[in-house]
Amino acid sequence: MADLILSGPISAPASRWRSALARGGARLWIGGVLVALLLLIALFAPVIAPHDPAEQDLMSAQLPPAFMRGGEAAFPLGTDILGRDIAAGLVHGARISLIVGFSATALAVTVGTTVGLLSGYLGGWVDHVLMRVTELFQVIPHFLLAIILVAILGARIEFIVLAIGLTSWSMVARLVRAETLALRELDYVRICVAMGGGPVRVMLTHILPNVLPPIIVAASILTALAVLTEAGLAFFGLSDSNHISWGGMIGASRDALLTAPYMTLIPGLAIVVTVMALSLIGDGLTALLRRGDGA
Repeated sequence: MADLILSGPISAPASRWRSALARGGARLWIGGVLVALLLLIALFAPVIAPHDPAEQDLMSAQLPPAFMRGGEAAFPLGTDILGRDIAAGLVHGARISLIVGFSATALAVTVGTTVGLLSGYLGGWVDHVLMRVTELFQVIPHFLLAIILVAILGARIEFIVLAIGLTSWSMVARLVRAETLALRELDYVRICVAMGGGPVRVMLTHILPNVLPPIIVAASILTALAVLTEAGLAFFGLSDSNHISWGGMIGASRDALLTAPYMTLIPGLAIVVTVMALSLIGDGLTALLRRGDGA
């Protein structure tokens, strides 16, 4: 009986998610299909484009896309200013851009969720200190702070992920804190505490499962922002030259923006499609959760 009481409404989010996904949603499915396709491209990049995307051929530099050259088979999307195959860079670049997006989001969600849970549940001076730190990160422009961190640490993939993740967690922290403040007042949480449940147990087994839906929605938005931020950093020359990414392709071709706009337009379209797909997932999940709450 105690287990039933302590379990509370933890199963409610699961049933809500099942009913929401059963009803479906055009935005969610379209975004999910696009993201799945991008993941497949990234996973099978060596099969789709087996040659080295960093290989330079100055004799073939700045070739326009094939449809502008009468349909030639070589370099279907053209080459950049160093003669690198844009099609190969687009396929292999999906890996780094998605790795940066998902890794930075995972870091931001981890930090934000931890801060939000501690702040909302413990309250008092812990809440005061953590919220002042959160507000500090909110008032500083995220992109400017990311530029500063990458400039100090170095333009390597791991530092780019760290910079983006550490500048994006404040939104998640405030969201989780607000949810935790409401959940900690519910009867099943009070009963758990009265029966000897410690703060860690309550937060991890009774509060966290019930704040996961809004966290997942926020994560889809943060991933889209992370991909955009990486592209912005690369445009200013703060990309890892050892790896091909869509942002890096744009940054490397910014000097030819007026003479050969296709060099930046093609990876730019890939970023737009990725951000749109992730935004559709976030919008679809938000709409479905709202319908689930009203059901």
